[in-house]
Amino acid sequence: MILRETAVFRKARGEISPRGEKIALNSALSEILENPDIGNRLKGPFSEFRMHGCAEGRQIRRLVYHIRDGTLTLLSLGPRVKEKP
Repeated sequence: MILRETAVFRKARGEISPRGEKIALNSALSEILENPDIGNRLKGPFSEFRMHGCAEGRQIRRLVYHIRDGTLTLLSLGPRVKEKP
């Protein structure tokens, strides 16, 4: 499987500083590569994307990815941001 990352993901990955968070991210990526359907589908217009959580201690990040034609594209990494009503 080909692995690609967007500029948004690359920037977020570069901002991870603690070693434990990098280990958690690598663990989440290996889980996704072993079983691409492990993530939950997003809803609405984003239903073609999947989300898988990676956590280190109390810090929980959401890894958003997309799979098409044998290519895993990493789109976003960060905390879930809820919209304000």
